[in-house]
Amino acid sequence: MKEVFCQYAGRCSGCSWIDVPHQDQLARKRERLERLFEEHGIKAPPLWSVHETRAWGSRSRFDFTVERLNSGEVRMGLYSTLGTLIDLEDCPQLEPALQDWYRTFRQWAKRSVGSLSNLKKGSVRLRIGENAERGVWLDFSNLSIKELLETEESCRSLEALVAPRGVVEIGQQRKILLFDGERWRLGGPSLGPWFQTTIANKLVPVWMHVGGFSQPSRTGNQVLVDCVVDMIQNGGEKPPRKWLDLFCGNGNYTLPLRAAGFSVVAVESDEQALEGLKKSAASLGFLTDLEIVAMDIYRDGIPELRERFKLLGEDLGVLVNPPRSGLAAAVKSLGALRPKVLVYVSCFPDSLARDVAQLQTDFNYKITQMALVDQFPQTPHFETVVRLDAHS
Repeated sequence: MKEVFCQYAGRCSGCSWIDVPHQDQLARKRERLERLFEEHGIKAPPLWSVHETRAWGSRSRFDFTVERLNSGEVRMGLYSTLGTLIDLEDCPQLEPALQDWYRTFRQWAKRSVGSLSNLKKGSVRLRIGENAERGVWLDFSNLSIKELLETEESCRSLEALVAPRGVVEIGQQRKILLFDGERWRLGGPSLGPWFQTTIANKLVPVWMHVGGFSQPSRTGNQVLVDCVVDMIQNGGEKPPRKWLDLFCGNGNYTLPLRAAGFSVVAVESDEQALEGLKKSAASLGFLTDLEIVAMDIYRDGIPELRERFKLLGEDLGVLVNPPRSGLAAAVKSLGALRPKVLVYVSCFPDSLARDVAQLQTDFNYKITQMALVDQFPQTPHFETVVRLDAHS
């Protein structure tokens, strides 16, 4: 593994395993997953894969905190292991273009955020688009946003930093910063190609908002998507043609599934994410054999989907990519649907183990293939992909 110097090593909680050799990191992650499965009585296959990603310089998204002290001094970065905010000048986890964007934004924030008397603390997300576009999402309080909009120089200079193809998003509704000829104000949300998924070994744009969810790294995501699609196509018997993609987000897996020739019902509660999926699918010509549904899976959504689309378990595959909380109560209705194949993608092995154990015990599913994807090197976090097949 390439050795990288970080001046914040041992203090910054962003890379809590920075001093652990890379192969030892992978061994610890594998041991944790095996231990959780053993504790839940899960029968895992004797052979399963571990997929590595780039250890450094691959992040295309950076989330951090901005803090304004009473003195007007501005700090921004990640929290230390002691809980205090470290004023980061740079981060070796970022890809070069994002590193440059962070340094540039940092200079703007040091000048402009300090003048916002109402701001105590806020969150920022920076992104780099497929063609080096710059995007920023400022998640500040309403009072701080109002104050920023009234500060012409700050708005004008920030807008200049993302010009000509970038965007500034502000607030929970991710509205864009614009000048109407008289004043700075917020306009409606705007989609952009802020991420990429992979289809047939090629990266294709995913339309979304800067503040929307995605994996942190395009290169790491390519490894993850390839793993999921390969597990569906080659992980066992011939896969069903119809797939239910639950918690589909902006279509990170929906689009590759559709490209592989599957008919897909994509389900997500975030309607802004679905707007991006619709635009991505239209740009690729994937609107046929694709149903896009806005629905909360946790509110008894699976029985409704079963009735609405006349879903038959023996002719159905289901891909789930839930939040850290896992499937929770929805695991019962999913098990009752009894799809022929179930592929579970998880960023939190504790909820994964809980759900898989219930699927095995209550609904007689068996793991036929599984993989660990080291999406977050230098940390204890990782992604797990599990394929389960229904047994009579």
